[in-house]
Amino acid sequence: MMSRILTLLGVLALTATIAEAKPKFSVQGIYGLTGTAETEAGGFSNDEDIDTNIGIMGTVEFQLSRKSPFRLGVRLAYQSTSVEGDAANNTTDNDLSAADAGVWARYILVPGRLVVYGAGSLSISSLSVDPEGTAGDADGTGFNILIGGGASYPVSRTMRVTAGIYFSRHQGTLEGNGNLEVDVALNQVQLAAGVAF
Repeated sequence: MMSRILTLLGVLALTATIAEAKPKFSVQGIYGLTGTAETEAGGFSNDEDIDTNIGIMGTVEFQLSRKSPFRLGVRLAYQSTSVEGDAANNTTDNDLSAADAGVWARYILVPGRLVVYGAGSLSISSLSVDPEGTAGDADGTGFNILIGGGASYPVSRTMRVTAGIYFSRHQGTLEGNGNLEVDVALNQVQLAAGVAF
């Protein structure tokens, strides 16, 4: 997995050198508007609404050519999600976290001072779930698909404010103490806002 990420970074660096493009960076906070967490362990399946979801993501991207509306790069993200259990269904509160690293792509739909774009990411994820009131947690790997769009506007010669709305899906199999195996899927609608420079 790590070798694939390093290979991707090498390809991006080579592409940037050929195109003589400067990298563009962005840092954005993430706030989950709505979503569901699906977990399955030991034959029991739960589907709960997400209570809170916050996080941060950063991107580095390169314009493939001077006139191209397409940008390609990498995305790193971390988010923490709380799921409120339901006593009637005998489910507990869960804290879930995800750290993502993967490919980021952005396409400029409307150029100008106010830029409108579509964007997406495919990432490898490190996932963890910590059920409240239990002795152990479960960890594992999975993947994340992010797709959506947004807009940015310049506030100085070198900085733009940017905001977007995305659909995100995390999926993976986690392992814990006592041969515990948990299949997890998080489906979320997220707002992201921050700066690009």
